[in-house]
Amino acid sequence: MFASKTDDAVEDFSCGPGFKPVQGDDGPCCAYDFDAIEDTTETLFENNSVLRTQLDEKNKSRKKFGLGPISPEEFVVLQAEIHAMEREQSLVQSELKQTIVQERQSQAEEEERRKRPGLQSFMNSIFEDTCQSNYDCSQPEVCCDFGFKKVCCSSGNYNRNIENELALIRVPKTYD
Repeated sequence: MFASKTDDAVEDFSCGPGFKPVQGDDGPCCAYDFDAIEDTTETLFENNSVLRTQLDEKNKSRKKFGLGPISPEEFVVLQAEIHAMEREQSLVQSELKQTIVQERQSQAEEEERRKRPGLQSFMNSIFEDTCQSNYDCSQPEVCCDFGFKKVCCSSGNYNRNIENELALIRVPKTYD
C-alpha cells in the first residue's frame, strides 16, 4: 500500500517530501511519488547517517528471516506506512481515553445523585437491582427476579452453618 489516509480533509493538503496529494475514495490522501523521490532518495540516505543505519538494520533483520534487502525507496514507503499507522493508533487511543473519562464522569454523577439524602434516594435504593444474572451473585446464591427488583438470594433455601449450634437429640426413655 503506497498511500496513507489522513483524517482531515482540508483544501491546502500537504503530504511532505516524496509524496503527492491525491483524491481517494475516502477523501484526500498522500501517495508515494516514485518519480519525484527517485533522484533525491540516494542523496537523502547519503546525507543522513541515521536513515542509512536504520535501513541497514532493517535489511539485517530481513536477512535473518530469509528475505531479500529492500531498496531505499521501499524503506521510505515502509516508514511512511508505519508513521501513518502510529498516527491512527494514537487517534484511537485518544478517543478511547476520552470515552473512558466521560464514562467515569457519568458514573461519578450517578453516584452523587444516588447519595443525596431524601425520600427519592430511599425509593431509588428500594427498587434498584443488585444483580442482572446468576453470575453477579456469590456461588450458593442466585439472582431472584421479583418483578420490581432483582436481588441475590438463596433460592428459598435457608443455608445456615449448623456447626457449634445446639441441636435436639432424641433420648430414649428408660423404664425401671
